[in-house]
Amino acid sequence: MVNPSSRQTHLINVYLYRHLVNASIMTAGLAFLLWACLVIPVSGQGNTCTNLDNVHHLERSVQVAGSTFLVLQAEGIMTCAAHCLNRKRCRSINFSIQSGLCQLNEDAATSQLVNNSSFVFSDISRWPQRLVGVCANHDCSQFDVCRSRANWTAQAPCSLDDKVRRPTSCADVKLCTGSEEDGEYWIFLEQFDGAPRRLFCHGMNETTPKTFLTLSTPNVGVEPNIRNHKCKGEYVHGQRKETTYRKIRLNETTLAVDIEDATFAEVVGQPLRYGQAQDCYSEHDNGVLSACGLKGYFFIDLSHTGFVVSEKQKWKTYGWLPLALVNRTEGGAVVNVQCGGFCGGCTPDGNQLLLDLNRSEDLPQLNATLVRCL
Repeated sequence: MVNPSSRQTHLINVYLYRHLVNASIMTAGLAFLLWACLVIPVSGQGNTCTNLDNVHHLERSVQVAGSTFLVLQAEGIMTCAAHCLNRKRCRSINFSIQSGLCQLNEDAATSQLVNNSSFVFSDISRWPQRLVGVCANHDCSQFDVCRSRANWTAQAPCSLDDKVRRPTSCADVKLCTGSEEDGEYWIFLEQFDGAPRRLFCHGMNETTPKTFLTLSTPNVGVEPNIRNHKCKGEYVHGQRKETTYRKIRLNETTLAVDIEDATFAEVVGQPLRYGQAQDCYSEHDNGVLSACGLKGYFFIDLSHTGFVVSEKQKWKTYGWLPLALVNRTEGGAVVNVQCGGFCGGCTPDGNQLLLDLNRSEDLPQLNATLVRCL
């Protein structure tokens, strides 16, 4: 026989258990409904299901102006925030509660807010990183997007952000910005998978600006004014020539250097072309180095620029009994050119110097302007 008091206690426990289970189900259902409302648009009604009252750290009826670098269509404000968190360049979002338009911004300064009744603004630093799964606190570069996938558990997968419109030339920079200011810009080389390189745009106030590569160290060519005919003794003759290049003219489509352009070169005597070496020191019979050697040289150093001299590049000799010695090091980033004759020398074949990308080099984060092209 069951004790009445025990039976009463049992019924109360069953009631409380069922009540708690029902409450849990309701809570889970409400949580799912809230999530669905935040990310899933109602057909034909834009994103009216989004309940912004449940999303804190929003500023209503405003958007940050002048720093949007990418516009996307998002399924909800959480999706918009995830797009931003996946990009290191993104600092804030503008989200249209009517159309689902998601604007990613480089700036989060509230001083730049302007009124717009259809938008809300949010500083992305206030959103939880767990929203992007394996991409949480990723270390992708400012040019990349972290692509989160549920089955990726290793290092966050970074790849070039193909949704962003980028300048592919200095002319493109001018078109995107309207700027007439010369300077260093990030250019994305269209013929080379959009690889970013830091290039100097010169003549931005002209119709077609020119592209130059800034060298990390001066590149110098020297033709000395000494001779040693038949290696019988040195004597001074003529004028010493020296050309120091600080920047070189580059075709961003072919990666060919204009070796004649000395716009950013310091010249003593007559200029030497980029990569040219010559002297009037001694003869080299039958292409054999004379006992007293070569004195003309050009030192190429492309370290820290993201480029190397192409392996296809050759040098051609000229003059009387000339010889050329070309030594490539650092994978072609450094090339020491020694040439001479009586008089003679060498110059890059094809009257241009071909470069290749140095994909193994980590580019230093030097100061350069990252242009917005919408």
